[in-house]
Amino acid sequence: RVLDYLEERKKRIDEKKTEWREILPELLLKKKLKERQSATVYETFEGIKTLYNEILDYLSKTKEEFIGFTLGEEYQTKEANIFFKNYDAKRRDFGIKTKLIGMESQRAFLEKQYPKTPHLEIRYADQTIPSGIIIWNNKVATLVWRKVTTAFVIESKQNAEVYKKFFWELWKNAQS
Repeated sequence: RVLDYLEERKKRIDEKKTEWREILPELLLKKKLKERQSATVYETFEGIKTLYNEILDYLSKTKEEFIGFTLGEEYQTKEANIFFKNYDAKRRDFGIKTKLIGMESQRAFLEKQYPKTPHLEIRYADQTIPSGIIIWNNKVATLVWRKVTTAFVIESKQNAEVYKKFFWELWKNAQS
């Protein structure tokens, strides 16, 4: 009886192995699709406001830090300055901590605009930063503040990890 029982169990295990072998490729494909990469473009200042509000919505739920590189160009127009002041107030209300790296040449401007703001820490690097960059979740937004204000958002876990590593390495060496 014991041998018959064991033989029956072995037969069921073999059947389960066959079932798993059949569905395993489908499960692996689903995993790949979950980690898929995509890109979105936000154009005009209204598009940028939409992007920032989406980021705020995400960070308010996850309580992750907002990290990025600032150029200061984004604060040059009256409309943008008002938007960012309001955005900063909402960010503080949600308790979202922000860490930014700016260029040393921006220090006076940014310190004047955001003196000792709660949950905001800005450090300055001597090197040139080519564009504004925001990193959150598995996304990296590159912001271009020219004739047509544009944000290119890449959703890619690999890309976001590389940018996060770069940010934190530069953060360690940047000056408060």
